Amino acid sequence: MLKQYEVKQGTRSPLCEDFVSARRRRLDSSAHIEGGDKRMSLARKETETVRALATRIARLHPTSQAQIANVGFMAGALYALGRALHLGYDDTRAFPDAARMAGEFAVALSAISRGGEPPQPWLAGFFFHSATMRLAALNERLDRARDVAPSIRRSVNSLKHESDAHISGKRTVRLGQVLKAAEDLCGLLEAAVP
Repeated sequence: MLKQYEVKQGTRSPLCEDFVSARRRRLDSSAHIEGGDKRMSLARKETETVRALATRIARLHPTSQAQIANVGFMAGALYALGRALHLGYDDTRAFPDAARMAGEFAVALSAISRGGEPPQPWLAGFFFHSATMRLAALNERLDRARDVAPSIRRSVNSLKHESDAHISGKRTVRLGQVLKAAEDLCGLLEAAVP
């Protein structure tokens, strides 16, 4: 008998079907939502912020191995954040419905097992988490004495140490906080690298 979280090749569980159907309905109706224009405008502003930060970091000239590694880590964080934005990352993912997430994970695993691309919401969350983890590491690397991104550090520590943090709603870091942390850490990186 197939368990809810298992996906038999070529079939979808009812949970997967519910997730896919709900996602299609949301995509179909999103064009008619008045707030959609506001969200798209905000996403453009957020994307411009990430690009501006990347431009600032690209001007640096790291010489030591540590400087080069930190610039590379920031490049990865900014890339991941840009991808999350491009894929439509939404702060509502911080307060997930466990059953919906189980369906989303099942669909993602099914796609991965076939060599395909997971659904955009899953990818957006994946890139968002990648950005936060990289920023948390940079926060520690650049200035151990001063915690310029405490919400990011707490969120990542929750993901690392609490088995249900990903789906419990305990991880409540917002996109705006991550962007602010990226800006603050870019400033620290610029001060540390000529």
